[in-house]
Amino acid sequence: MREAVAVGNIRLIFKTFAVAPPRCGGKNGYLTRVPREGESVNKPDYAVINAELERLFALDGATKFDAAVRSSAAGEIFGQAMFRGLYTFAKNREERRLWDALAKIETVTLEQVSAYMKKYGVPPPDREIFAREGYRVAALFEGTSVDTYFEWLEPEVKKAVKGFASMLDMSSNPNDRALAGLLVKHEDVIAKCCESIRRNGSINDACIALEVDFTTIEH
Repeated sequence: MREAVAVGNIRLIFKTFAVAPPRCGGKNGYLTRVPREGESVNKPDYAVINAELERLFALDGATKFDAAVRSSAAGEIFGQAMFRGLYTFAKNREERRLWDALAKIETVTLEQVSAYMKKYGVPPPDREIFAREGYRVAALFEGTSVDTYFEWLEPEVKKAVKGFASMLDMSSNPNDRALAGLLVKHEDVIAKCCESIRRNGSINDACIALEVDFTTIEH
């Protein structure tokens, strides 16, 4: 039986598109200026993005598994906000369908992780911090192609799949292992989406697969 960890109540009213992506100059991985119409948009610096995320996601926990759960919850908050941000920057209906499907998968997984954390007294991450970071990263890809975004995301997702799979070795508790299995399935869905976009270039095919996979995660 897990030992409950006392935490303070954190209340945050979080609505779709409630947090606007911040704007600034060239620091922290931002583009140095907004390009004029017709100009090409430079890719953001992937190394800068990843270094900041590594720093932000270095969370503590009462146990190694708890720390991994908190990190996964932070990741779902981050992903939910990032995909919602990308939705606002979408160039057409097809892109909006893609970002909406990905945001829904993040939301459903977050609900299940949050329920686990509440049951076992695992303190939640700061929702506002990770939501803002999600929108910040989304803003870095404003004006770039969908393929550019997935070029950055694909190797990060592969790392996440391995990380979640390692959680299966951290605990023999059936509930812990069930949660880890859910997270692996969740990240596999995102990985398949990356591969579909990067290899086939079809947003429509990726959306169809996401919408099918959504039902398996939801239930």
